[in-house]
Amino acid sequence: MKKAKTVFVAILIALIAIVAIVLHIFLPDYTDSFIVFIIGILMCIAAVSIMIDSYHCKTKVSAILMDYGFEQFKAHVTSSPVFSYSYQGKSYTEPSRESLSQRYVLKHYKEGQAYDIYISAKDPTCIKLTRRIRAFELILFIIGLCIVALSIYSLFL
Repeated sequence: MKKAKTVFVAILIALIAIVAIVLHIFLPDYTDSFIVFIIGILMCIAAVSIMIDSYHCKTKVSAILMDYGFEQFKAHVTSSPVFSYSYQGKSYTEPSRESLSQRYVLKHYKEGQAYDIYISAKDPTCIKLTRRIRAFELILFIIGLCIVALSIYSLFL
């Protein structure tokens, strides 16, 4: 599943680059609007991709928190908790696909305790802590749609 997504994204980026070059050669006045349009589309695709991961990870399993998986980005510390679990007789130790704040993880999770997580039956290494759509994904999608709408609107000015 990861390889198919990577190939799809690579082909999409290549097509966008080709269209941008052709557009710049034949219609140079519309190049800026097209680039802004593509940025909005990519934001929407990223949000939908995250939502699709949530949809595919619907098999509930019990897992033990092995490590908090803290990573520091300047002044902000995030966590992708690492869980150990078994699915169909095979053991896995994988980090969550969700990044959470250090404060949230330390408040709600303890190392060595068991938690229910959601995995994909097709790709058991895909872990989600919840199946709900988070505010970040909705905001990213809405911002992407606004950017797309504004770039289309600017063509008619």
